[in-house]
Amino acid sequence: NTCTTSQDLDFAVKEGTEVVAAASGIAYAFCDAPDPTFQPAGCSKATSPTSGNRVKIDHGGGLFTIYAHLKCFGSGLACSGSGVRVVGGQSVIGTVDSTGW
Repeated sequence: NTCTTSQDLDFAVKEGTEVVAAASGIAYAFCDAPDPTFQPAGCSKATSPTSGNRVKIDHGGGLFTIYAHLKCFGSGLACSGSGVRVVGGQSVIGTVDSTGW
């Protein structure tokens, strides 16, 4: 059984660059620990890779985006697990860093 990760895109930008929500939705922050809602094929939740500090935005209709490797959070987000409404193109959800692996 092979543990694989999702198909994702990493963008090279300067550390500290603000990250803005691409679309509106409910945002959830996860601190540098495995996301309990993310389980790559062939991996147990306990061994799922971490993408560092990250924000997951639920846009509704089964569509979501994940912003990983963040230094800090914006838009009132914290690692409390509570959702915060964000506005696409306006809400700063964090700043870029290299947390996780």
